[in-house]
Amino acid sequence: MCGIAGYCLNPKEHQRASVADLAGQMLLDIEHRGQHATGSAWINPANGNRVILKAAIPATKFVQYNKDLCKNAQTAILHTRWATQGDPKDNNNNHPIPRGKIVLTHNGHISNDRELFKQLKVARNGKVDSEAVLHCWDYLPSIQPNCCPLSKAQQRWHGLNKAHLICCTLHGLTHPHCGLVRPSVAHWFTVQP
Repeated sequence: MCGIAGYCLNPKEHQRASVADLAGQMLLDIEHRGQHATGSAWINPANGNRVILKAAIPATKFVQYNKDLCKNAQTAILHTRWATQGDPKDNNNNHPIPRGKIVLTHNGHISNDRELFKQLKVARNGKVDSEAVLHCWDYLPSIQPNCCPLSKAQQRWHGLNKAHLICCTLHGLTHPHCGLVRPSVAHWFTVQP
């Protein structure tokens, strides 16, 4: 299965850390979890824009080619992919996967993704099953419009079969968030710098 890593540094740690080295080492540490594709996402502190880099190459090459990985980012998510569904040559299938203000990485297999797409009446961008998570998240505002983004996600996991680990960063909030959830045991963790 895939590898997920990330960091959320407080301002003091951020000033002392070489985030390119940190992100690079984290990707290399999880490379054994998947070598079909590698990706990273972070918020550019200079302009507040989201940056997503991903390619159908192992982490070793990805880190080699991206010397400014996560440049100056206080928060980042990282992914190494072991492709189970969806061709890595189509970057829509590789992680992180963006949708609106959410960027997602996922480890696991969603066995009912086709049914979820039908039930939610949405089109796919890629063929990867992980995309179903984002559509479930999007569905929540229509049933609970005043709910905060993190608790919205928690309410919809019952539609996803099997256990998963997910990390996302929410762009457009005062501070980016990293979250980690294991729906099979209903645990949700969120971290802010």
